[in-house]
Amino acid sequence: MSIRELRNTPEGKIYFHSYPHGCIMPYETISDLPHPVRNSLPIHAQEIYLAAFNNAWNEYQEKEKRRGDTEREETAHRVAWAAVKAKYAKNEQTGKWEEK
Repeated sequence: MSIRELRNTPEGKIYFHSYPHGCIMPYETISDLPHPVRNSLPIHAQEIYLAAFNNAWNEYQEKEKRRGDTEREETAHRVAWAAVKAKYAKNEQTGKWEEK
């Protein structure tokens, strides 16, 4: 595996991990996830987010597969949040994400 820096974000630098078979994963572990995801979601939800984001990142590499003019990263984040929301809901009273 090799690691290359892609860009800076408000949360810090995003590092992409490339593997020998050509797969590129922006997030290797849950500790690599953006701070808002790590700080608000339970561990299991973070694992769902990580898997869904990385899968969508590879799945929607080609612009033709994405809806409208969305960027690859935005599409991957949308897919990841949808995957989390399929299993978790935010409790409006406590502000915490809870398993459905």
